[in-house]
Amino acid sequence: MTSADSLNPIHGLPVAGTDYLTLIRGAGANPEALEQLYQTARRGGSATAFRGAIAAAHQESPENLLYGAWYFRLHQPDAESLSRRFAGISTWAVPIGVVLGM
Repeated sequence: MTSADSLNPIHGLPVAGTDYLTLIRGAGANPEALEQLYQTARRGGSATAFRGAIAAAHQESPENLLYGAWYFRLHQPDAESLSRRFAGISTWAVPIGVVLGM
């Protein structure tokens, strides 16, 4: 299997202007390489660029199930973000409920 690092010219280090669409096309039949490419992009602060490239790859090749899975994976509401917001709300809801109950 081809690793995502071998697809990236400097072996996984984030590069300004990395063409994620080209890298994604190269890993289009390799789930492991695509996951490694995503993790590299995420660690390098390029998750948004990766997400946009996945959307473009999915649009140009909707029959590719791997692109489709990644597209829907990356376009779901952020579950962690939702739980953090709920935790913040519940932090205030309990004391307010106690005060109102008195």
